[in-house]
Amino acid sequence: MVLMGLRSLVESDPGLALVGGFTDGAEAFACIRDQQPDVAVLDVNMPTMGGVSVLQSVRATNSSCRIILLAAHFSDDDIVAAVQFGARCIMPKDAVAGDLIKCIRTVAGGATCLPPNLLRPAMARVEERQRRHRWLEELLTAREYEIFALAATGLPNKVMAGQIGVTEGTIKLHLNNIYTKLEISSRGELVRLARSLET
Repeated sequence: MVLMGLRSLVESDPGLALVGGFTDGAEAFACIRDQQPDVAVLDVNMPTMGGVSVLQSVRATNSSCRIILLAAHFSDDDIVAAVQFGARCIMPKDAVAGDLIKCIRTVAGGATCLPPNLLRPAMARVEERQRRHRWLEELLTAREYEIFALAATGLPNKVMAGQIGVTEGTIKLHLNNIYTKLEISSRGELVRLARSLET
């Protein structure tokens, strides 16, 4: 539905020429690589390869194609990755048609449309999350950090032991050390703490 609307929008503008339209990220990347369009509009949530992955792959080919990313909702990670890999614009899928055409023209002219009201809060939240993870990595040993991450997914001790090649007793010992260092007393608290690190 979004693709049909975009296609119709671009085709109705005499100043724009449509090179192709794809719902699959891998096909979109192949088109960008082979056709070298000036601008590509990508959905963050395409199957096979999402828009951010396509953007990253396009940059790896040194293509000069300028990328616009669309999404119903941008996660903080999407926004930071978009900036990191050189997206020229990020817009919500429900953007007004005229705004999207204006964005395409702006990007085609070499400028960017990266709204500060999206960028600043997202980058601040990602930096805070990274700071929390650094704190955890400094507090725990490498093995404890590995077990913390596995335990946070809800894996039983026996499964964790098999995955990293230690005994269940060793897992329990490490978990006790983790609980002491983090001042918690249960697996439930560990899971809640892990979730809080991601928000």
